[in-house]
Amino acid sequence: MKWREHVLITGKPGVGKTTLIKLIIEGLRKREFKLAGFYTEELRESGRRIGFRIMDVSGDEEGILASVNGTSSHRIGKYQVDVGILNSVVARLSERIKTGSIDALIIDEVGPMELCSATFMEFAASSLRASHPPIIGTIKKRALDFLDSWSVAYRVDIITISERDRAHFGSIADGIVSRIKTGKYLST
Repeated sequence: MKWREHVLITGKPGVGKTTLIKLIIEGLRKREFKLAGFYTEELRESGRRIGFRIMDVSGDEEGILASVNGTSSHRIGKYQVDVGILNSVVARLSERIKTGSIDALIIDEVGPMELCSATFMEFAASSLRASHPPIIGTIKKRALDFLDSWSVAYRVDIITISERDRAHFGSIADGIVSRIKTGKYLST
C-alpha cells in the first residue's frame, strides 16, 4: 500500500500536536533531511497565555503571530493576529520550495489564526496539491473541512491524537519519520 503524500495531525487543543511536530522535526534532522516550515509556541506571562510566536523549523523566531496586546484588525478570540508576519513566512517558504532543495515541509498549523491570511490559505492549498515536498503538519479539527474545499483530502493522511497517546509520541514520531525517504513516502 502506498501512503498518501502528506500527513496532518489533529486532536483537541492542548493534546500535544506541536510537541509531536517537534519530535518529528528532530527525527527528520537526525536523518539529515532538509526541512523548511514553521511551528508555533505559546507566549506566557505570569503563567497566563498572552499569544503565540511563530518559529522557523531551525528554532529561530520569525515573529509574533498573535497577541492579546496586538493592534491587528484580525481577531481570533482575545488575540489579534499579525497576518503580515505570516505572509512574510509564507513568501520565504514559497521561495525555498521553488529551489527544490527541501525534503519535507512542516506546517504547524492549519487553524483559525493562520486562516486569517488569504496568502497562507492559498499556500497551504497549493502545497497540499503538490506531491513534493511532502507536508507534515497539524490541523485544527474544525479546519478539516478545508481539505475537502481545497480538493486535497485524498492526498492527506489524518492522524488523530489524544491525551492517552502522549506516552507514545516517540513511537508515533518515529513511524511518521520512517514513512518518508528523500521526500517520498515508503510503501508498506
